Amino acid sequence: MASRDGLPPVMRQGLSVRVVPPALQGPRSLVVKTVSESGSGELVGFDGIENLTESRALVGKTLLVAQKDLPHDFILRDTESLIGRSVADVNLGELGSIVAVSSSVAQDVWHIRYGESEILFPAADELIVEFGQTDPLVIRLPHGIIDKEPDNAH
Repeated sequence: MASRDGLPPVMRQGLSVRVVPPALQGPRSLVVKTVSESGSGELVGFDGIENLTESRALVGKTLLVAQKDLPHDFILRDTESLIGRSVADVNLGELGSIVAVSSSVAQDVWHIRYGESEILFPAADELIVEFGQTDPLVIRLPHGIIDKEPDNAH
């Protein structure tokens, strides 16, 4: 099972998931029994799915996980939820908002609108100080990433 849109995997034993779209007959929710890594994602076994015929019914379906069951830092990997979020630096205060996110193998890069320019922030875990559902996201800019006030500073 591959994760969507580059998001980290969230499957774990005991996790409850909803099947979308649900079949007219058959399970509408499942509980994860086993999870193992494979070359193309995760191999996930579910309680009540005992053979290949039963598992084929899940092909092409989306499995939804309750937001409360997501890892606490999942929001930092969800590009759609990051766009538009305001960002502040621990030393400089408010910087601006995230206008784009570039993904790479090493880490994501947040494009933060800073006045008329843009900061490319390497979103490494050790540089993210505070995050949550409310703004701002608080970061620690690496030394030298910016060295002046934004072009349209007030």
